[in-house]
Formats: sequence, C-alpha cells, structure tokens
Amino acid sequence: MHGALTATASMLAFAACRTASLAATFRSTGTVAATQHRRLKEAVRAGEPLFGLFLNSASPLVAEQLATIEGYDYMLVDIQHAPTDYANLAACITAVNAAGLPALVRVEGPHDRGGIQQALDLGAAGNQGRRTVAACCIMVPTINTAADVEKAVSAAYYPSDERPTGSRSISWPIRPQLGRGVADYVSSANDEVTVMVQCETRQCHENLGAVLSVPGVDACFVGPVDLSHALGLAQSLGFPACFDSPQFKDRLARILRVCRAKGVTPGNFAVSEQKAQEMLGQGFTLLATGTDVGLMAEAAAKNAAFQNTAPAAAESSKQVLPPPASSGSASSAAASLPPERLKQLRRDGLALKDVIKMGRRGAADGLAKQVQQRWNTSEVARLHCHGKHAANMKLLVQQLEEATGGIVVHRAGGTVLLYRGDSWQRAEGQPRIAEGQQQEEGQDGGGKQHQHQQQQAPPVSDC
Repeated sequence: MHGALTATASMLAFAACRTASLAATFRSTGTVAATQHRRLKEAVRAGEPLFGLFLNSASPLVAEQLATIEGYDYMLVDIQHAPTDYANLAACITAVNAAGLPALVRVEGPHDRGGIQQALDLGAAGNQGRRTVAACCIMVPTINTAADVEKAVSAAYYPSDERPTGSRSISWPIRPQLGRGVADYVSSANDEVTVMVQCETRQCHENLGAVLSVPGVDACFVGPVDLSHALGLAQSLGFPACFDSPQFKDRLARILRVCRAKGVTPGNFAVSEQKAQEMLGQGFTLLATGTDVGLMAEAAAKNAAFQNTAPAAAESSKQVLPPPASSGSASSAAASLPPERLKQLRRDGLALKDVIKMGRRGAADGLAKQVQQRWNTSEVARLHCHGKHAANMKLLVQQLEEATGGIVVHRAGGTVLLYRGDSWQRAEGQPRIAEGQQQEEGQDGGGKQHQHQQQQAPPVSDC
C-alpha cells in the first residue's frame, strides 16, 4: 500500500509541475510578491495574484509532496468533496504547513459550524524558515443568501467590538495559538482569519450584492461548474463549451463588478496558462490551477499512452505470425461484442479450471495450438503468464489474438482471458478433447511443451 501511495504521489508531483509553472510565469514579471513573507489575508485583500491547488484525495502524503513544488502560493484541503474526517484534515494541514505553505480549507457549507471551528482550531499556518504565515482561511460553498454568509462569518470570528456577532468558541492550546499566550492570540486571531464565499448557485448570483455586503468577507470564489448548471447554460450550450460562451462570460463580468464595488477579491479556476492569462486579465486574482485528483488522472493517461507505445512493438515486427484461424479479425469481433456479453465472458472465464501456462518469451504459434485445442470444449481460454515483464506478455497476447482469431476480454496481472469469438471453427482433422479429460500444457521460454495433470486455476484474487 505504501508503495502505491508513493507512486501516486510521484505521478501527481510530475503533473503538478505543469500547473506550478503557471505561477512561475507570472511571478517572473515581478508582479507577484511572495506570500511566504506576508499574511495570506493581506495578500488576498491586496488583490495579489495567488495560485494554488485543491486537494481532494484526502492524502497527507500527496498534500506534502505537492506543497513542496516551487511555484504554488497555497493548498486548499477540501472537506466538501473529499472522503475525509477531522483527524485526516489535521494531517493534511500539517503536511502542507511542513512544506512552508498555508493550507486553506473548504468546509461543507454555511451550516458546517463544526467544520469551520475545526479548520480554524487546527491552525492552517505555513512556516517558512522561522517566519510564520498566519493563514487561518476557510472557503464556504453553497452560499445562497446574506443570512448564509452571516452564519458562516459568525462561526469564523471571536466576538469583539469589530465583530459583535462573532461566536467562534475559544479553546487552548490550539495550533495557531502555540507560542503565544491565549489572550494575545484571541486578540489578534480575527485579523488572521480569511473568509471566502463561493458564488455557484443562481440565488447567490442574483443576490450577490447583498451576499458580499456582509462584513467579514474577504474573497468571492466562483464555482464555474455548479454555476453554469444552475444558470442552465451547461444544459443549453453544452458542457464545458458553455465556459467560452458570451452568456457565461457576462455572468463572470457581473461577479467582477460586484466584487469591485464591495471591496472583495474575486477568484476562479484556471487550469491552463491561457485560461490563467484570461482570468488575470479580467480581474480574477485568486486562482486555482487544478486538483490533485485531476492532475493524477491527467498524468496517468499520459503514462498509459506511453506504455501502449512501448518499444516492445518493434520486436514483434520481426516475428512471422501464422494466419488467423477465424475469418473475422479480432478487432472487428471485439467491437461487435455488447458490454453485457463481455461481462458474462469475464465471469465464465474466471470460473474455468483449465489453465494454459505460457512462458515469458513463448512463441505465439505454439500457444495458439494449445488454445485451439482447449476451445473444442470452452469458448474462453484462461492463460496464466509466469513472466515478470509486462511488455513481453502484452506482445504475446497481441500475437495470440492474431494467431487464433481470438479476443482478449480481460487482462490483469499475469492472467489473460481469451475469447474465441462466435465465428471460430475447429480446424479440419484436429482432435477433439473430451470435457473433463483436458490436460494442462505448458511451454517454457524456448518453446518446449510439457503436459501436467489438470490443476485448479488461480483464485480470482490473483487477477
């Protein structure tokens, strides 16, 4: 498990370097001050361009590795759309802080008083050398009315002359208070809290003036996906094409106008350099350039594409393959198989007792004869590869498809299920093996075949 997590974190870090470079691009112009030396609240209120990621994986390992990549200003730990709890939230915040970045937290909504309390008490603060970045920051989604904002603001601030409606509960010791006396912390805590609301519903968009008039709101972050659907633009114009439509851009322009009028910093998503340039040009300065899970999927897709074009393909071109045993090609047959039929074939294949073992570098034509004999009584052959080289196994499976006219319907680990296809016919004069009297036939790396007594197939968990 640890190895899988490490590999995932490495893949994320590789993909995240692309989005981190967006921040570096703008920072190179000298227009961005490093937030490590200033409070996040001050940077947000000043409208400085800030770039960060949303963390939805609920993984402290991923959080720390991404936070160490130079170029980001913050990491936002998501409670709303992540499978997490308060203990894991604490671990993720600590991991981000260990890398020297402030950790923002998106709670579940204005009703989530417990989430707001925990996020602030866990002290989302980043350390840069001996300097502390005070950054107790929450983002509140699903805002509809000014009353929603008042509820969230009340939970975020301690009661004071400036915040008479504040109702945050006082406790100690808590992370942001460490190194300070309780009275000293409580008197300055409200100046360190940053409250962001999200505009992502029709009602919020229509009531935005009143929503942003509530004292204590520092930033308004657009939820473009929810907002486009709430306004009906995604349905009428298509998704994500609606984001580039004049109608949606008009909605964003209205949000910007209200934010300027109320002295609130606007924020939005920008997952490409072009989009970041566009958002900055419009006036959005608080930008999220992606999510950890999204970057993982992007990196994994590129990794899978690389494996599909592995150099082993060049080796296969040197081998002459026997003609297919069926009139139809494997690819055309596979395309005609309904999804339910594929599922049934997988279920049937997993229950087979006959196993054809193939060596790491076995020849396809020799194995094809074994497969065709098995197919006198079974339409699915289960192949179990003992080789350790996935590229060689993949090449061998490809050759078997061509040599037998079969279709690979399942491949996992060292197990392959090969379907013979409805058009397969037994070769003229080929002996028929009675069911129940089948023998396993193995082949080592040099092509030498061996016969063994029938054995049980590997358990399903091996696949």
